[in-house]
Amino acid sequence: MRTIVYSSGMADQTVYVTVAVIALIAIDYISGVIAAAYNGELSSRRMKEGLLKKFAYILIMLTCYIIDFTSHKVDLGFTISLYITVGVGISLVEITSIFENCCKINPEIKNSNILDIIENHKQSKDK
Repeated sequence: MRTIVYSSGMADQTVYVTVAVIALIAIDYISGVIAAAYNGELSSRRMKEGLLKKFAYILIMLTCYIIDFTSHKVDLGFTISLYITVGVGISLVEITSIFENCCKINPEIKNSNILDIIENHKQSKDK
């Protein structure tokens, strides 16, 4: 039986990803409510649907955590952390949605250079 060894930073990464996902979900939900209210589209039904979608993300994260936890004791055939991988994916979805909501609140953002600033910052960090 093969033992999967995780670095001591694994627990830290799990905490950071959890906090990031929860924070981004909250920011997305709040920005979505603000955008809907601003555009006269506020609906309790849509709010409930949005919350249920966010809850589904949490369930997926919990499932991945259980799989990763199990993989410490049982060889499941892979060594990558599903929790971290899925958490990053969900974070990217939430970030995209936050930007979309911000564009609904302030349409001028679409034509601004804000996305260029983010891209330039990313490129300067990669050097």
